[in-house]
Amino acid sequence: MPSTVGPNPPPSHLDTAKNENPRKESIKRRLKGWFIKQTSSAEKQIPPPNKKSPSVSSKMTKFSLLRGAGRANSWTKKQQLVHPIPVMEIFVPSVAEKGLTPAQTNSYLVSDEKLASLTGATGSKILKEPDRLLFATSGPVPEDIRQADSRSTCHLLSTLASYAASPTGKKLLQKTVHMSPTNQATVRFSANDIDDQEVTVSTDRLLNKNRQDVFSFGNKSQALWPGAIEKAFLGMRAELKTNLQTEINILEKDGPSEAAANLMATRDRYTSSTGSTAADHSELFSAIQFLPPFPQCAPQEGLKQNFNSPITFDTEDLQNPKQQALLRRNVEMGIPVVLGTHGSAKGFFKAAKTGTPSNHAVAVIGPAEIRNDDGNIAGVIIYDPYGESLGGDRSRTGSRENSIDEDTLLSSPESSITSTSLTKEGGILEGYEIVSDDSEYDIVFEDEAQIPDNFSAPTYLKTSGSATRFYSYEELSDYFRNAATAKGGLTYDS
Repeated sequence: MPSTVGPNPPPSHLDTAKNENPRKESIKRRLKGWFIKQTSSAEKQIPPPNKKSPSVSSKMTKFSLLRGAGRANSWTKKQQLVHPIPVMEIFVPSVAEKGLTPAQTNSYLVSDEKLASLTGATGSKILKEPDRLLFATSGPVPEDIRQADSRSTCHLLSTLASYAASPTGKKLLQKTVHMSPTNQATVRFSANDIDDQEVTVSTDRLLNKNRQDVFSFGNKSQALWPGAIEKAFLGMRAELKTNLQTEINILEKDGPSEAAANLMATRDRYTSSTGSTAADHSELFSAIQFLPPFPQCAPQEGLKQNFNSPITFDTEDLQNPKQQALLRRNVEMGIPVVLGTHGSAKGFFKAAKTGTPSNHAVAVIGPAEIRNDDGNIAGVIIYDPYGESLGGDRSRTGSRENSIDEDTLLSSPESSITSTSLTKEGGILEGYEIVSDDSEYDIVFEDEAQIPDNFSAPTYLKTSGSATRFYSYEELSDYFRNAATAKGGLTYDS
């Protein structure tokens, strides 16, 4: 089991830069103070989760101020050279190779009209971009993700970013979503105690009345997969909630029953939310439990994999050396991991320092360390799903053209629905019932060829002001209140 940082760690990498220019430092402090004051004002206007969600413009103002505060704070921080640690790629077998019977599947189409209704995107428009690909040539990478300020889907997007950062996770993602001949995307979700959900959505961009993306298609790489999965996830949870509630109502016709109570627990586990839609404002593990499990590997002695549910860590776990070691082993195995920031006053204070909101989820994209003469500091590289808007874009594909030609917009989501959207004969849903939306390896490779393309070389990083940052395992509890692994994560064997 990997050891934690020793009792006498080297000086913290968080030390501020020396005050070489008093006037310059004074200006920085004043500007940072202004940003924090403005952000505090915006934060206080956000109601508790059980009350009505703030307007899109209010949320965008808040997040813009937070990002500005984080960038201002980063001016007083020193960059540290961070060395990513490569992880091993695990073989991903198919269902047939596993010798398993394909799971029973519920397949359906969710239209843009339905998605517009679920998100409250009144006056929405459709933008068709038929030349965009599902994945860029490098396959899925974290930088493909740029969260839209109008949505609260960080729990999903951070999960996707963590999968995209892992060589094994990339393969799992590519097995999860595929394109149909009609330029639609089909996404497969699976969770315990329910049938697999195979959801088909259009890959068109749904825009609100201000011509802003409702889903996460506004990335520079132009890859469609984050927005397509985000669309399908919302549609899936709404459909699943409706179907489970229908079953509960049938079971309760003759009064309360144990079967109905069990279904209620399943419904709440998979579809409960504190926001206005089925996909927003959810718990940290709400998305990662639907993504494919990490494949069977060879954990070191004393550990085992849990394929039934994510491995979760609370604040006390993140402070506990034994649990830190467990989290570290998961990260070093390449198992996808997400972290949740603090809420309340502590969350706001950290938000104003880092630029990442309170009650927000970020992705762990790999293990890393800072190497000093006095020893090494082990930790993780994280990625905030706000991406390039937080100064985190590192994609090699160049900037995309974000201007919108009014002639390419359809008048409404309804006009994008075609009669050829799904076919059963010889198509992607052959053999399925179409339902209308209405109704451990203890090895680390040193070979450069085994290192993922993204973040493979030593990189200068800070702890604020950018989407990509480094945190040591010892300081995770200062910035984050919980963590969750993908299914198939490692836990102790006793």
